[in-house]
Amino acid sequence: MGRLAIQRAFGEVFERDMAAYPKVADVHFAGSTDPVIFSDMARALDIPPDLLRERREILDQAYLRHLRVTVANAPGRHSCPGIPELLIRLQRHARITLGLVTGNAKAGARIKLEPSGLNRFFPFGGFGGDGKERKDLAARARERAREASGQEVHPANTLIVGDTDADIVAGNANGFLTVGVATGWGSIEAMQQAGATAIFDDLTPANGFETWLEATWDLAQETDPV
Repeated sequence: MGRLAIQRAFGEVFERDMAAYPKVADVHFAGSTDPVIFSDMARALDIPPDLLRERREILDQAYLRHLRVTVANAPGRHSCPGIPELLIRLQRHARITLGLVTGNAKAGARIKLEPSGLNRFFPFGGFGGDGKERKDLAARARERAREASGQEVHPANTLIVGDTDADIVAGNANGFLTVGVATGWGSIEAMQQAGATAIFDDLTPANGFETWLEATWDLAQETDPV
């Protein structure tokens, strides 16, 4: 969805035919950030950096417009197994503050999460507009967690859950715990090599993520009332 929306936006704003630029297929999306993706896409389309900067605001607006269409038209779009139920349970823990770390710009991330109803679980986060490097987005999310909770958020008590080795690298760079989940584009081997603290096939109860989390953080079984 994101790739298609970005390609349509670039084609519209810069009058480019994607079929005439084979390097477009080599632009890497998984685990990247919007600023990097947009720069790489411009390079693949032979768009000078100064022209990209000049039209960036128009490009961003076109991208969000196309993204809304591609998300609305995506067939069979749904959350990964067990995610809504997991988030409900985690949200009830007094010691857990949920946030989002994504390479997407904030508006784009919200559009992508809207159909699955997950935006309500993530009142803050680190987004593509916060920097080019994923580690910087993770750091910014921790700062916002501190602002939201009114308490110090130590790196050792911060957990990044992601489905690419880029997520693991970003978390490790900040001294966070890192969990890889094999429900996306990343491979288990790549996440292992990146140094994930733990890896799960998915985050359903049967695969043990919550049991691992409760043991790792010594979480009380009691939860806050709904």
